[in-house]
Amino acid sequence: MFRCETEETVVNLRCFHHLKKSAVKILSMAGNSLRCLTIQTNGPSRYSIFFNSHLKKSAVKILGTILNKMRNNLYIKCVILLFTVLLLFQISLKVRKSVGKQVVYDRDTEYQPLFVIGILTSDYTADRRAAQRKTWISTMVQYADKLPFRIAYKFVFDRPSNASIHENYIYDDIVYLNVTHHGWAVKFGEKLFEWLKYVHTNYPDALIAAKMDDDVFLCIPQLTARLYELLSPKLYYGWRRTTSNSPEIDEMFVVLGMDLIKRIVERKYCGESECNNHNELVDRNFAHEALYIWLSIYNDVDTHADDKRIVMVWRRKDREHVFAKHINIDSCVDNVLLHKALPLEMFKLHEQTSPAKFPQVIGPTNYTEAKDSHKTTVYDFNSTLAGAVTGSLFSGNVIRGIPVVPLKNYWSMAPNQKEKVCDNWAVVTTIYPPSKAVQYIDKLRNWCLLVVADIKTPTKNIYLKHLSNQNTKYLTIVEQKQRYPMLAEAIPFNHFGRKNIGYIYAIQHKAKMIWDFDDDNIGIVDTIKFNSTSTATNYAEVCTKYVTKIVNPYPYFGVNETYSWPRGFPLQFIKDNRTIPKECNLSRQKQVGIMQALANEQPDVDAIYRLTRKTPFNFSNNIKRALLIPRHSYTPFNAQATLWFSSSFHLMPLPVSVNGRVSDIWRSYIAQFFLHKKNTYLAFLPPCVFQERNPHTILKDFNAEMDLYEKSNQLIEFLSSFDAKNLNTTREVYEQLYVRNYIDISDLLFIQAWEKTLSSFQNRKL
Repeated sequence: MFRCETEETVVNLRCFHHLKKSAVKILSMAGNSLRCLTIQTNGPSRYSIFFNSHLKKSAVKILGTILNKMRNNLYIKCVILLFTVLLLFQISLKVRKSVGKQVVYDRDTEYQPLFVIGILTSDYTADRRAAQRKTWISTMVQYADKLPFRIAYKFVFDRPSNASIHENYIYDDIVYLNVTHHGWAVKFGEKLFEWLKYVHTNYPDALIAAKMDDDVFLCIPQLTARLYELLSPKLYYGWRRTTSNSPEIDEMFVVLGMDLIKRIVERKYCGESECNNHNELVDRNFAHEALYIWLSIYNDVDTHADDKRIVMVWRRKDREHVFAKHINIDSCVDNVLLHKALPLEMFKLHEQTSPAKFPQVIGPTNYTEAKDSHKTTVYDFNSTLAGAVTGSLFSGNVIRGIPVVPLKNYWSMAPNQKEKVCDNWAVVTTIYPPSKAVQYIDKLRNWCLLVVADIKTPTKNIYLKHLSNQNTKYLTIVEQKQRYPMLAEAIPFNHFGRKNIGYIYAIQHKAKMIWDFDDDNIGIVDTIKFNSTSTATNYAEVCTKYVTKIVNPYPYFGVNETYSWPRGFPLQFIKDNRTIPKECNLSRQKQVGIMQALANEQPDVDAIYRLTRKTPFNFSNNIKRALLIPRHSYTPFNAQATLWFSSSFHLMPLPVSVNGRVSDIWRSYIAQFFLHKKNTYLAFLPPCVFQERNPHTILKDFNAEMDLYEKSNQLIEFLSSFDAKNLNTTREVYEQLYVRNYIDISDLLFIQAWEKTLSSFQNRKL
């Protein structure tokens, strides 16, 4: 019997019984290579020919009619059959539609983004796979030219079996993970990790990929339109499993952007519920739990919980009720997928939703990739073509509007009553084991030490075993997210802006002073001698007639070099002697809000200084008094060795959208803007710390500091201008810096998170 199968019918044809084995073999090889048919031997001279599901039923019927009418002419039948195979080959070249291993697309869509779908399945659910092939996968193939994606799909098995190997021989749409654990709810984290590795290796040009269960019915036009709208290399999409502040996307259908996939597969999979390193991938029996933990170390994930468009059957007993409500002609109008659909429901849904209805496709709001994106002309923000002979200067003019940046409504955890509260907190973030500077602070009885963990920081147990003081708190990444979810989400990892979370913790735990230091600056301010109320004995001020808008304090403290300046000082003025302050005795007591302690050995200077001047160097020992920076004057100070008093805590946020070598300088200028308004002062102290500098590459520092060289003077000019006069909150200043291109949009989200988190436990107008 000669049998031709399509996706919807079986056409039985009476055909020859004497076809030679060699001819069958040739035909079989040709059909397999084209993926248009498969020949199965049913006995001596009896064969079944399976035509793949993407062939039209009408084409199979025509072929069957021709062959049945030519019962006696066996050789002509062979010629016709082989001719048909060659014709299919030509069609496949032109249309280029296929399933499984090949990508579903045609010439009109070959430049569209690639979407890969993995359907987790098992030997016991062959009926579900058959239903999916004949329903939504059929729709996907049929309408490939109308979809905004090229799509590839695979059924994903734990391991091979005879039945699945035979099935794959027919459909070529199965992949085996060959994982070490098998069964339902057993090490699904491992299965997800192996699937993501497969996608990363075999589909390197994909932009997004999904993992789904085999009881999910996809409304392909609606789903692809929605994903195209949200398209992002950092996308994390699906149905939100809980309503907590840390939502997990359920594993029954989850989509990830390729950037997140790349990050995950490049990490080590430890296979345990707890790992020794923050960066290693833990495992859970449920994939959604594992994936959420894997992604928790990133703060740039584009999370989209599309609950209103996803029909989720949470309990098995609700399944009949849900599908009785949703199986109708509008099933796929407002929904993108339906969960817990067994074969009967899939066929009913397919029948009700055919022909497919296509929604309007809205372009990506987060990510776009143009076909000719390499053909670009680069302009700077002053409308000067990049590459001009003389270059151009940064203007600091307004170049964009203030966007609406919505902030998720998270809560902030109240402090545990048993937790340590301190008047004096020292805050540091680091990627190294406890340094001399950290150990020095750890030994001070009247200070509490707060270590804010980052991705590369040694784990808590390893870090604390080198310290002895019970006043030391190690704030883990998980605890950061639990306590301050708004802030933790707004601050990137591998950025010393993680300190912001430490500032908030210290403020919440009753700080009156905060020592903001780096782990390579050894020492601390003598707070008995230098405190928030200045005296003529310990403080000097700049003589009135020598006050300038920009002050360079380094020469005042005695440096042998002809020219010296702090990092962030405007380069236009490094040779201007008018910026060097002249000392006068303090006429009256003044309120001090912030103190910058100078460092010997390796003072804080920029890369240009290190490339052109001698380092290390020390300041003079002859200067004993601190210097108050005059009101309406500006000088840069850092986050390496700075003492903050409670009156200025709200000015501590470090911008997170710029490099760390720029962030603390921008903060210093913003803080001084508000100090001037409050008639509070910044003081520079004689050296009371020395720096054993961590490893640095000077040219990398130079590159990181480029904004300082180009924009510092313009920032001072803006803060001193009439345009800034009416700015009363840190958020308002950030918005104006954003529109002038000093910071990026992520800082607008961050400053909202900072203010809301701070105000949640502090009655202070920011």
